[in-house]
Amino acid sequence: MSSEGVFSGMDAAVMNGLNSVLQGQMSLYSTLMAGLVTGSATLYILWRGYQTLAGKLHTPVEDVAWDLARMGIILAFVTNADGYLDASVAAINGLKDGFSGSENVWVLLDTLWSKAQTLGQTLFNLDNSTYVQLNGGIAELLVWGGTIVALIIATIVNMGAEIMLLLMTTTAPIFIFCLIYGFLRPMFNNWLQVIFTAILTLMFSALSLRIAIEYLSNILDKASVGANANNIVTLAAQCCLAGIGSGFVVWL
Repeated sequence: MSSEGVFSGMDAAVMNGLNSVLQGQMSLYSTLMAGLVTGSATLYILWRGYQTLAGKLHTPVEDVAWDLARMGIILAFVTNADGYLDASVAAINGLKDGFSGSENVWVLLDTLWSKAQTLGQTLFNLDNSTYVQLNGGIAELLVWGGTIVALIIATIVNMGAEIMLLLMTTTAPIFIFCLIYGFLRPMFNNWLQVIFTAILTLMFSALSLRIAIEYLSNILDKASVGANANNIVTLAAQCCLAGIGSGFVVWL
């Protein structure tokens, strides 16, 4: 297998294409939100001034100072002052990579593809029929059938999670701005929930694929030392069920 597998290459092509399209959008959103923060801060001060004159605030200085300080902190993230927003996005991506393990889900998909290819060919070669290698053909078909199910489901689910995570980090300034006002905070909470959902999706997918790869490795070991033409279909059926089960877990 080449240094960059089929699924790793596909992920790189798709994500690089999206990154090129979305390049500069975060800065655009930061500039837009910075203007809204400045304007809303002015309106907020006028509103607090009216409340103070109307006698509705008992500690106007403390309340206004605290709220302005909070707005300043949020504005620092929205405008990416001193790279705070970039650091936050990097932390999110680092969390994704850390939860996925030493190998990301796309490398695992390439490994699963390679394992299925080796196992299918090994089981096919074990069929020493004179004319038609029927058991070997059925065994190879079963191995690839279960593997293809797992690969298709895992690719769709994980690509969706990767794209969603990229879109959420790109629009981060918009949702961080929502922290300023209480009635907008549920939008920030929903944004954060989507990010953690995408990260957990990648984590559980990687875990499920590792289990499937380990199972295929065990079947390959059995095929290498003790299989014959009588049980290769049984081994292949076990691999098929393992692939379908792995795909089902990823889909969940």
